[in-house]
This record gives sequence, C-alpha cells and structure tokens, in this order.
Amino acid sequence: MFEQDHENYQWIVFDSVLVENAKYLFKKYGLNSLKTLDALQRSAALKVKDDVEVFITNDEFLRKLFKDEGLNIKF
Repeated sequence: MFEQDHENYQWIVFDSVLVENAKYLFKKYGLNSLKTLDALQRSAALKVKDDVEVFITNDEFLRKLFKDEGLNIKF
C-alpha cells in the first residue's frame, strides 16, 4: 500500500531547521505539555505552510498547535 500511496503525499526533508523549530516549541509550550513528535510535526507544517492548503489531523492537541500558528486545519 505504501508503494502505491507515497506519490500522493508531499515529503518534507528532516533537517536542522526543523529540529531548531522543534526546540523553540519546547521552550514556548513546555516539555511537559509537548511531545517530541508533536513538535516535529508542527515544525514540518510551518516549513511547508505556504504550499499546503489545509492540514488534517485527528489529534486535538496538534490541532490547537496548528491553529495557534495560523495554519488552516481540518479535524
């Protein structure tokens, strides 16, 4: 299934900018309220926000993070 679907997605390079943005989020939201993967997902979303019309998530906390940053989110 992955081989069939992977072409339908935009892939985001995991780089030092993404990691630095995640570190900033830990300072902003606190280590107790933010999980590592949430920080990385939000950082990746900000990296491509100008190229993506809407972000989709079922995670309420991640939805709040995205909305706080002004990202168009569908729940």
